[in-house]
Amino acid sequence: MKSSYSYVGKSIDTDDLAMALRDAIERSEKRDPDMEYIKALAALECATREYRKEDIDQIKDEAMMTRQCIPRLNLQGLWIGE
Repeated sequence: MKSSYSYVGKSIDTDDLAMALRDAIERSEKRDPDMEYIKALAALECATREYRKEDIDQIKDEAMMTRQCIPRLNLQGLWIGE
């Protein structure tokens, strides 16, 4: 059953709306280093479980590059304590 909604005089198909929202969420997740790091760790776990050596190396590199973009996980440097 297809349904549609009217928005400012335009008819919007619910399937098109759902696809547009899904695309917007995926685009915003790709800009979030936390989400990308979580996805990379999940992919790494899957590749490790399936013993895909070439994928493991590539995913580890991606995860480490993404991790460098997360400030709270990248706290190396000079620390001065009293």
